[in-house]
Amino acid sequence: MNKPALRIGGIYLLFSVLWIVFTDRLLSGLLNDTHQIQYFQTYKGLVFVTLSAFIVYKLSLRELKIKHKLIESVNKKNIWLSHLLTVLPRVDCILVNSDLQCVLAQGGELLKGYRMVAGSKLTLTDLPMAERLMKHIVVSIKKALTDERCNIEIQIDQNWYFIACVRVASEEDDSGCFCIIENITDLKTEYNRLSGALKYAEQRDKIKSVFLANMSHEIRTPLNAIAGLTELMIYDSELTIEDRVKYHSVISSNTRQLLRIINDIVDISKIQTNQIDISLEEFNLFGFVREIEDWAQDILKKTDKQHVVALLIRSDFLKRTSFVSDRDRIKQIVTNLVENAISYTEMGYVEILFSINTFNQLEIRINDTGRGIPEVLQKQIFNLFEQHDLFVPFGTGLGLSIANGLISALHGHIWLESKVDKGTKVIVTLPENCT
Repeated sequence: MNKPALRIGGIYLLFSVLWIVFTDRLLSGLLNDTHQIQYFQTYKGLVFVTLSAFIVYKLSLRELKIKHKLIESVNKKNIWLSHLLTVLPRVDCILVNSDLQCVLAQGGELLKGYRMVAGSKLTLTDLPMAERLMKHIVVSIKKALTDERCNIEIQIDQNWYFIACVRVASEEDDSGCFCIIENITDLKTEYNRLSGALKYAEQRDKIKSVFLANMSHEIRTPLNAIAGLTELMIYDSELTIEDRVKYHSVISSNTRQLLRIINDIVDISKIQTNQIDISLEEFNLFGFVREIEDWAQDILKKTDKQHVVALLIRSDFLKRTSFVSDRDRIKQIVTNLVENAISYTEMGYVEILFSINTFNQLEIRINDTGRGIPEVLQKQIFNLFEQHDLFVPFGTGLGLSIANGLISALHGHIWLESKVDKGTKVIVTLPENCT
């Protein structure tokens, strides 16, 4: 039904009725002569026709202006929508009116290439999009129509989505909502990876700072002892021979401790730069075991644990008496691992087993009844600067890292089995004639 035509017809009808009623009453009141009334009735008709034509002209002109304005507004909106599709060629976007009917829809990944511009009367549920995602979109659009904008991130199954909605209004106060939907799973994954890397870097930096502070303390302690006792021996003339011998023993012990700290720092530096020196030689296995046993007994005495921790050493070399590898580096590996085991064993035993396995490799097992290592730490316990509050190191704290680096340099392998408060088993295998 044509609304402009109805408006013009209604106004014309109302004008006609008012004209007839008022002009007839006016003429009847002013004129008493019938001929005069008939004479003016002719001119009244002409005036009516003229005024009617003028009124119809003005009304038609007004309706044409309104129609032209509406056409211009629609053209502008279509141009804007087309431009919007041009600048957002790959984005899933929806433009709806206040009745949640789609004015525009363009599909990227989620709408699967779907494209719709003004003219259809589709609702949101008619769009080819996953039902669970569409529910979140509808909620976001309704919120945006009230609060002007709504930005949310949601997870559906293994995917992450970003929904951004903003309320829009035309000059005719025809409110609607423009909504962009994007799959941000890759961005979220990359963000989580970078966040984890940043957290790991910050943690490593903190641990390095603690390490440097600990290293500074470890270096100053023997230096202070050496400097102090040396000064006493030089300037104190009242010292007895026994005191001088005692002080000399302490100075020698601290000198060896300081030398070991420096060697550890040098070794870890070489390991990190792949410049560790390997010298292959044939050595006697039984003599090597006896040397380790003497060293371990000495460590037990120094830590005052010889009465509460038993040292068990066994060997089974399958009639082999010699082995070709870097003897000093193997000794360094064993001493670092055994010293760590003794440090964390308060009661029970530390067992060292030497053997030649079926692959003709030197196999070293170190078992202890110490506090054990939590499962979450077992994979990282040999990494440099990886420490835990439960495992504050004695000394420099580089022993396990150095042992792991030396084993890799000798083309060997190391792994462990451990339970908290039950103890730890460390297994090392080293091939012969590694190059």
